[in-house]
Amino acid sequence: SGLALDGGSALAIRPLATTLDAAKTQTWTVTSLSGEGTNRHRFTLQNGSGQFLASRGTATALVDADPAAAAADPALQWMASTTDGTYYSVLNVAAERVLDVNGGSTTSGAAVGLWTSNGGGNQQWRIASTSVVGTEPVTVATAVGVAPTLPASVSVRYVGGTVRQAPVTWQLDGVDISRPGAVEVTGTGTELFGGSFEATATVEIGAYTATR
Repeated sequence: SGLALDGGSALAIRPLATTLDAAKTQTWTVTSLSGEGTNRHRFTLQNGSGQFLASRGTATALVDADPAAAAADPALQWMASTTDGTYYSVLNVAAERVLDVNGGSTTSGAAVGLWTSNGGGNQQWRIASTSVVGTEPVTVATAVGVAPTLPASVSVRYVGGTVRQAPVTWQLDGVDISRPGAVEVTGTGTELFGGSFEATATVEIGAYTATR
């Protein structure tokens, strides 16, 4: 559906976050428990508020627990399997059922529960890292002596290839635009999940000024 697993007040699918507050409910911390590197890998999932994703019977729940309790309770433990290395089904150890968007819905706010694994698209999840690896290059042009117009946001790249937009502040102090050529301008910002990043823009300075 292209929607994200959201662990706010209840487990549901929602549009990809575009603000820090919204990103908090869509950020999940994976903590390995055992079997890492095998098809029996067990782990826990915590939302941005520190609550653990758990099963309660055949339903999902967000619960408060300490890590030791989570490591000992199969209801708070999960296992993932994949056939293509991109999309995963996520199985609850206690319930022996997988995360499932109710009714195969693609509507924002649709609840996410547990169901017997059937390989359906509503049981397939893509895990996207929040670790930044860099930003996409920026190139702009300006005339001699004219301050360049730089973008207010840049494309931030994450581990795994996901790209998201983030606002950037450019440092123009000391940049010489008095002669033709190319100069680099550095920028900094805070991306959607609270991490800082640096960006670089190449400014190509033309030989002529603009006139009316």
